[in-house]
Formats: sequence, C-alpha cells, structure tokens
Amino acid sequence: MSSSDKIPLIESKDRFSSVFAAAVTASLASLCFGFTLGYTSPTESKMEEDAHLKIDKNEFSWFASLIAIGALIGSMVAGYFIDKFGRKSTIIMTSLLYMPGWCLISYASNVLMLYSGRILTGIAVGMSSLSVPVYIAEIASPRLRGGLGAINQLGVVVGIFIAYLVGAFLTWQWTAMFANFIVVAMVLLMLLMPETPRWLLAHGQRQLGLQGLQWLRGPLYDAEAEICDIENNLDRQEKASFRDFMTPGLYRPLIIGSFLMVFQQFCGINAVLFFDAKIFMSAGINSAEKISLLVGGAQVLSTVVSCLVVDKLGRRLLLMVGSISMFLCTLLLGIYYDIAEIDNDQKTISIFGKISHTVPLHQISWLAVLCVIVYIIVFSIGWGPLPWLLMSEIFPPRARGFASGIVTFVNWLLVFVVTKFFHNMIVAFYEQGTFWFFSAFSLASFFFVYFCVPETKGKSLEDIEQLFAL
Repeated sequence: MSSSDKIPLIESKDRFSSVFAAAVTASLASLCFGFTLGYTSPTESKMEEDAHLKIDKNEFSWFASLIAIGALIGSMVAGYFIDKFGRKSTIIMTSLLYMPGWCLISYASNVLMLYSGRILTGIAVGMSSLSVPVYIAEIASPRLRGGLGAINQLGVVVGIFIAYLVGAFLTWQWTAMFANFIVVAMVLLMLLMPETPRWLLAHGQRQLGLQGLQWLRGPLYDAEAEICDIENNLDRQEKASFRDFMTPGLYRPLIIGSFLMVFQQFCGINAVLFFDAKIFMSAGINSAEKISLLVGGAQVLSTVVSCLVVDKLGRRLLLMVGSISMFLCTLLLGIYYDIAEIDNDQKTISIFGKISHTVPLHQISWLAVLCVIVYIIVFSIGWGPLPWLLMSEIFPPRARGFASGIVTFVNWLLVFVVTKFFHNMIVAFYEQGTFWFFSAFSLASFFFVYFCVPETKGKSLEDIEQLFAL
C-alpha cells in the first residue's frame, strides 16, 4: 500500500479553501516575479525618452538582462535559505530585496541606480522562483498538488500582464513604485500562512507541524496519520552529502530537472515573444500595447487551463502534447520566414522568391499569427508551469533545497544566455534558422519526456521519491 493510500482524504470545504488560500498567497511572490519580468516591456520607450535619466538602447538592454544575473545569485542562496530558515520565511525574505530594489529604480537619476535596483529585484526573483514551488508542493495533498502547483506559474503570467497594464498608463517611476504595493500585500498575507509541515517536522517542531497540517486539511481530516507518514520517511533519511548525488535517487531527478529547464528555455518561447509584435503588425495590429495585452491575456487564460487539467491529464501528457505542438508551430514559423520575402513598401510576399506574382501580406500573415497564438497557449499550459512543478516534486526532503537550487540556477543561466545571444543567433542563422533551431529542441523534448520523465500525478512526495530509488 502506498503512503498516499494510507492517508484518508476527507473532502471538505475547509480543507480545499485553506490550502488554496495558502497557495494563492505564496503565489503573490510569483506575481512579484512576473511583474519584474514584465516591467521593461511597457517602460522601455518612456525611459529612453526621459531627458533626466539619459539611458540609451544598449544601456537599457543591460538593464533588462540584469534580472537574470540577479536571479542566478538568488537561486544559489535560496536552496540554503529554504532548508535553514524555512520555505515560508524565505518567501517573506524576498521582500527585503524587492522593496529597496524597486525604490532604487523608481527614484533612479542615473543608470547605476537602475542597475543596482534591477540586480536586487533579480535576486528576489531567483529566490522566489525556487521557494514558492517547493512551498506549494509541500502543503498540497497528492490529489491537488498539480493544480495548486501550477498556480505558481499563473502568478508569474498575471504579474507580467499587470505590468503591461499598469505600465501603459503610469510613468516608469510610478510603475516601479506600484510593485511595492504588491510586495507589501504578499508579506502581510504570508505572515498569516503556516510553514510547511514537512519542514517543521524535519526541524523538530512536531506540534506546529500538526497544527499547520490540520489547518491546511480541515477539522475533519486525520492529520495525525499524515504526520506519522511524513515522520517515518524523515526518520529514514540523513542530510544529503556529495556522495549521495552519485546514487540514482538523487542524480536521476537532478538530471531530469535540469534538462526540463534546458528544454523550457530552448523550445523557442523567447523567439516567439521577440517576433510576436512584428507578426501581429503584419496582420494589421499596430499597437504595441494591444499586442502586449493580447499575449499577456492569452498566457493568463492558458495557465488557468493548466491549473484545471494537470491533475486530470497528468504532467507527461501535457508536456508531450506541448512538445509536438511547439515543434509544429516553430517549424511553420521558420517556413514562413524562409518563403516570405517581405517588401515593406509593397506590403507583399514573394513565395520562394521564384513565383512571378506577389501575394498581399495580409493573405498569408494569418499563418504566422495562428502559430504564435497556438504556441503561447500550449507553452502556457505545459512547458511554462510544469518544469517548475516537477522540480518541486521529484527531490527527496534531505536534498530538496540544494538540488532545487541547482535546477533553478540552470534555468536562470540559460535565460541569460538565450537573452544575450539571441540577436547573434538571428544574425548567424536568420529568422528561419533560429526558429528551426528551437523546433529541433522542441521535438527532442518530446522524446526526453517520453523516455525519461515519470508521471507524478496523484502520488505523494514520499511515493515519488521511491520512483527514483528503484
């Protein structure tokens, strides 16, 4: 009998509402993360036009990219922090970086202040990108963990959407200051939430762990049985050493988690988001604000779908369907750029460069627009949220902080590499070659998931640990 079978799952309104409230509250830190990511899109032109600030395009490019440098630092320390101080405490600690960071940006009179603020908020992003998924995974029951875990990514895309919306109406200074209101709300609400029972039990605080679990599961739930199950698992474990990472129980999930992040970053999301404005404009949508809100809205709605279906359809199916869909979309986008020679004056397309007559641009641009929309939807349902969800599920408690820190570091390292060298790829491979490069990775991700990634739907964290120990 599995550990998840031993634990009675008594349904009650209290049980779901409490754990849902805790997951949503923790995801406010993810919303701060998303707002930080989205901040540069609506504020770029405003900052470059500010005569007092005097920032050029190259300096702004570095300002946008420094979030990845900060997140690399944050991911390196977050693993230690969540094990030493707790998952909840680490989430709250991000406010100590977000608030001064946003104040520096809001009051910036020179580029150095902007860079300093961006690095501070980037460190907070790196810490929250690790601590929030782990917190949600440890408070959720097996049956609800997928949907609640996807709320983490929902927070990110909602944050991006809010940044687009607020940035369209406020100055760049007030947009930065607006972020601190979200941070304050996150801290005040997070103080009311419990620490994860697993962390409390691992640190000898059994009574607090029992009280927290009872609050999360509801008054009708037999919390003592689940506490005993967690304790039995913890009693069999010691703190992971470097030698332990040579065992299948640790190196297998570490490899899987790292490659999930590799495929997430190299499946083409950055290329699609970079070219979406040009593609939509070719279809007659000329407002940058409208394009940003359209893309942001599609991400939000699709991530909501992911929250609703991930515990019904499973992680593997959503990832594999996403891989094939992204492969086809990026393949077609590459073909679109390969066969289309766009004449800005005539607004026409010459097919293959050989056909004597031309086709009005709007008659073929629908294909690229459709590919972008489908890509954003399937990415937001699968490869957007699920690598983070799986990262929070597959590591044993004794190594969860350190191993998750490594995987998060890999993610942000790749974010920086892709962001900084994306333009070089376009110069070297042109638009079509760039899309085909990402298309190849999307196809490879299908086979990786099919052969290497186990299904974790409906399994307790203790049962998932046993999958890799075999």
